Amino acid sequence: MAMLLASALACASPADVNQQMLPHLQTRDHDAALDVLEDAEDDYGDRNRVLYFLERGMLQHYAGAFRESNESFEVAKREAERHYTKSITAEASTFLANNNTRPYYGENFERALIHVFAAINYQALGQDEEALVEIRQLNFFLRQLIVDDGQDNSYRDDAFAHYLAGIFFEQDGDPDEALIAYRKAADAYASYAAIYGTPVPESLGRDSERLAAKTGAGGEAGSVSQARLYGKQLFAPDDGRRGRVLVVHYNGRAPYKIDTFIDVAFIQGWPLVYKIDVEGEAERDIARAGQIATSLLANDVVRVAFPEYRRVPRRIRRVEVQPAGWSRAVSAELVADVGAIAEQDLADRIHRVRAKAIARALVKYALARVAEEAAREAGGDEYGELAGALVSVTSALARTASEVADKRAWFTVPDQIWLASFELEEGTHELKLRYRDEQGGVVREETKPVQARAGELTFVILRTVR
Repeated sequence: MAMLLASALACASPADVNQQMLPHLQTRDHDAALDVLEDAEDDYGDRNRVLYFLERGMLQHYAGAFRESNESFEVAKREAERHYTKSITAEASTFLANNNTRPYYGENFERALIHVFAAINYQALGQDEEALVEIRQLNFFLRQLIVDDGQDNSYRDDAFAHYLAGIFFEQDGDPDEALIAYRKAADAYASYAAIYGTPVPESLGRDSERLAAKTGAGGEAGSVSQARLYGKQLFAPDDGRRGRVLVVHYNGRAPYKIDTFIDVAFIQGWPLVYKIDVEGEAERDIARAGQIATSLLANDVVRVAFPEYRRVPRRIRRVEVQPAGWSRAVSAELVADVGAIAEQDLADRIHRVRAKAIARALVKYALARVAEEAAREAGGDEYGELAGALVSVTSALARTASEVADKRAWFTVPDQIWLASFELEEGTHELKLRYRDEQGGVVREETKPVQARAGELTFVILRTVR
């Protein structure tokens, strides 16, 4: 027994591993963070296998190991789909299972983001078609999500993915498809502004106008806009000697989940039980619980926990990028507020999460009380009280069993994604980076080399958690 206890205590939870990785993330030593994660792989087990490969793929992405990152993301996608499919088919028969004991297959927005990061990986590797395949898979996933959930989720389109698709199509020499993608991005960002408070990036408008002018689709207005852009040095007439640089700034720590509690009276909560679709053993358990639910438990109260996201404060709010020799800097723009998407995604379905959690907690408590009464009757005068007292411990545990919500989440994903885009002549350039706080003060300055390649895209990945 002592050895088993020691073994259990030695196992780290994903939350423990996150805290061990955090100092390395703060110092941007992503290889060291990856070592911590990989040393703890056995602690994740099958139940958290998706979570492990999400973290692994993200750390490899930050470290520039794009091929290895996509290998990890592919495992995460397969495992997420496997566990998700199982959960759909088993939901009715495993109703009483606590969410913490079930395999984690990722939140909706997390599974969508896999495709976004994988697309960037492929494009950074020069695999243009594979990058576009990821965007198409993302669009299919979002459409399927609406069908499977049967709900009107706010997160039904991904503006940043459309923007990336436009850039990728343009790079691939398909201006017509690029313009379509840019317009889809503009439509999606219009919804983002209303739902998440994310404005339409000015760079998207510039890209659309520049490409429209280049193809003749923009008319006179497009030509005027293009001339204005050239004056800003972001883009110049194509002379075959320039390459496009995309500076992607992943800023802040991902939002985390906390427990929020409510106390539910049986007389008010029990009707929710009959609205839950169950079958098999779960159906029989509810029937047993219903024998005493309305008679003995009408005045009882059960505490139930639900997850809620909390944002992590950050000092760095944006970055400015100034190539050597340029008279002005390019300010990165917000292209995806991951934290806001996470909060809204949970808010869209929290009523369903609450209904199931309340029903599950009430049934568990009622079953424990059924067992308590049966123990008292079976024990007779001599042992009845003792047996009843022992089983009442189970009853108390059942009442508090739902006090811990499922707080698993993708830890290494950023809170926000910012983007700066411009062209440089082929060759090695030095970028001066200024990270600014909310008041515009400089938090940190650094320089970073970049190798621009004529006619190609070059990604510069920045990661800050301060």
